[in-house]
Amino acid sequence: MSLEAWEQVWEQTVDTIAETESDEIPPEECTRVLAYLREQRPRLNPLPADGLEKPVNSWFEDAQAAFFECPPDGEKVKGWPQAFERLQVIEAEVRTVLARQP
Repeated sequence: MSLEAWEQVWEQTVDTIAETESDEIPPEECTRVLAYLREQRPRLNPLPADGLEKPVNSWFEDAQAAFFECPPDGEKVKGWPQAFERLQVIEAEVRTVLARQP
């Protein structure tokens, strides 16, 4: 998959999650998003650039954990605002790696 095609799938995935951003997300929406994440992850392989493995894996792990717990209530993340903030930080890492590509 080309870098451009990969970026489109990534942006679609990120945008779909961002659309759910709220202080309260119903359990049925969490189930829908979790299924979507599990469906999207294989579509993003292989990764098109060095340096993407860690942030992409972290983003999916954190997103899946948050939507599985619904609402997130772990040691690292408590509540939706913190979960979405954490995902946005990782998204910025991905954008940084992509911006360095020729």
